[in-house]
Amino acid sequence: MLLLDGDWKGHWASSRKRHAGPISAVFQRMDAGYYRVRFTGWFLKVLPFWYTAKLTIVEESEEIVRLTCTRKLGFWFGTFTMHAEARVNEIAAEYSARKDVGRFTLSRVSR
Repeated sequence: MLLLDGDWKGHWASSRKRHAGPISAVFQRMDAGYYRVRFTGWFLKVLPFWYTAKLTIVEESEEIVRLTCTRKLGFWFGTFTMHAEARVNEIAAEYSARKDVGRFTLSRVSR
């Protein structure tokens, strides 16, 4: 089974608003069904953001883990949804929220 625990770094990009920036994540497997992930990053190069998400495991094998997440972010941002595909050293995800959609990619940080 492929384990994602640990530090990841990468880049996010909005496909609607043309914003982009760095993003980091710390994955922690909580049980057989999900990971708790702490995301941090930058918006407009000056505004930090951070949030914790529960990523549910949809499918997993030795080579790949597919994850999904849905989280209400309040009136201004709506509901955040994400679908991700993780391999041993890379995670690719697509996300959507009110008035925004985008993608982020993460690479495993060497220990």
